[in-house]
Amino acid sequence: MAEPLLKVQNIETYYGLIAGIRGVSLEVQDGSIVAMLGANGAGKTTVLKTICGAMNPEKGSVRFRGQDITGRDPDRITRLGIAHVPEGREVFPFLTTEDNLKMGAFTRNRSAVKTELDRIFEHFPELKEHRKLAAGYLSGGQQQMLAIGRALMLRPKLMLLDEPSLGLSPILVHAISEILTTINQVEGVTVLLVEQNAQMALEIAHFGYILDNGRVVMEDSSTRLTQTTDVQEFYLGKKASGARAKRRWKQRKTWR
Repeated sequence: MAEPLLKVQNIETYYGLIAGIRGVSLEVQDGSIVAMLGANGAGKTTVLKTICGAMNPEKGSVRFRGQDITGRDPDRITRLGIAHVPEGREVFPFLTTEDNLKMGAFTRNRSAVKTELDRIFEHFPELKEHRKLAAGYLSGGQQQMLAIGRALMLRPKLMLLDEPSLGLSPILVHAISEILTTINQVEGVTVLLVEQNAQMALEIAHFGYILDNGRVVMEDSSTRLTQTTDVQEFYLGKKASGARAKRRWKQRKTWR
């Protein structure tokens, strides 16, 4: 079997003396969408920051396209083909929409920027409509599209997305999920998606990991994860019935 596009092996990353993640291992196959689920503080964002070089692990390794990238500078990792869309979008509010997109093309030749802009505007017509508007005036959904579009300007092989549905209405969440599916299927971009919206994530993902207290506690295809009792009750909001429901107040996840 071919080596996965991304292989994270037993990484441990700390905030001072506090462990953010403890021995996390995961794989992302080329051409797939992989979801990483978990509650606040589970370590999902820390995993993404460790992969993209924003944080250095104390232990373990990160391999991308067969190459060890553990602890490399974020700039070098980006140039290898990994784009990170952080939580909260982090657009430049006083720059125009178009200039925000151009900021994402810092690794590209100047001659390629116009071509890339046209490509992004095909995916996001709303951004084209507001290309000269300061990004701070865009809606939350439009800013999320801008953050994704800015990452696509890099022509990445792998995109790391941190809570892209955060703070969006159900209609916009559906729109973002469709965009991610299109990016994966049409652009051929592999996606590692961090989400608390498990319903959305598992609908579009091929495989999933569940993190709890800084460690991976469950992994499987998205279809099988959706069918497990723990995922249904703790992440999809489906209630148990019968005698089991009467004991729900003291029910614990099976991995505890």
